[in-house]
Amino acid sequence: MKPPSFCLALFVVGWCGFGATADPADPPRSAPRDSSPAKTPFCQQPRPGEPVNDHALYHYLELEGGKLLDQSTCGAELHKQTTRRTCRLTLPAPATQKLASSEIAACAENSVVVLGRFYQCDHCTRTHLAVASGFLLTESGALATCLHVVKTNRTLGLVAMTRDGNLWPIREVLAADPLSDAVILQLQGSGFKPLPLSTNAPAGSPVMVLSHPQGHYYMVTAGIVSRYYVKPVKEGFTPMMSITARFARGSSGAPVLNEYGCAVGTVNNTQSIYFDADEGRNDNFQMTVNNCTPAKVYLQMVRPR
Repeated sequence: MKPPSFCLALFVVGWCGFGATADPADPPRSAPRDSSPAKTPFCQQPRPGEPVNDHALYHYLELEGGKLLDQSTCGAELHKQTTRRTCRLTLPAPATQKLASSEIAACAENSVVVLGRFYQCDHCTRTHLAVASGFLLTESGALATCLHVVKTNRTLGLVAMTRDGNLWPIREVLAADPLSDAVILQLQGSGFKPLPLSTNAPAGSPVMVLSHPQGHYYMVTAGIVSRYYVKPVKEGFTPMMSITARFARGSSGAPVLNEYGCAVGTVNNTQSIYFDADEGRNDNFQMTVNNCTPAKVYLQMVRPR
């Protein structure tokens, strides 16, 4: 007879950004910087209000985003800037009126970006593209995402694409919290539509996620806040939240939205629970725990102007 399942549960953790082992969210595709392939129906600018063409969106980001690499800050310099702990921003006030789910999704679409990381691999000299998520915090282009999205090797530059297909190079790191895997970036642009931050999402309350899981762009999932907890880290503990709304790799940095359309957290990682393991094999899958960084982490990184 097998012992009760709670006695032998095994966790397998995976980041939801560019992959658990820094693999790209999509299989690597070449984007040579010295040539511009002709545009095809599979490479066109996204249009708000129209169904998303995942292949066309990816290749548009690959082609047009690659042209902005000379304007973006390289990964090595961004890595140096992650020692910054706070920044001064003017954040929008949290909303006070509840919205329908469709209204929340429609509003958030304008604030959520597709974050493209252009990098070189160890096997060739060509440029590749990996994708994660993020969302705008201010009209002036401050952007929230996960730190593991930025702290990756061989990054040539980061480019953010808004829902209307406009592209913006990442200029700098404004603030980072390594313990909570949180970062605030600055885009080279202005006139953006930000999401308010809020801590109003008690356990059991409904939430939504708008993210880009494994190349499925601008996907909405819904659930509830499962719990708040603290995770042990090297220098103590860091606050976390778990939700039942589903996400996957490519979703890192996406907003967790409450009933008011405010961002109450960011997608971080998943934990797969198995009943047991046999010689390194994970057997009898039971459930996935979806872990997020609560909004208060980002609020603590911001000093009002």
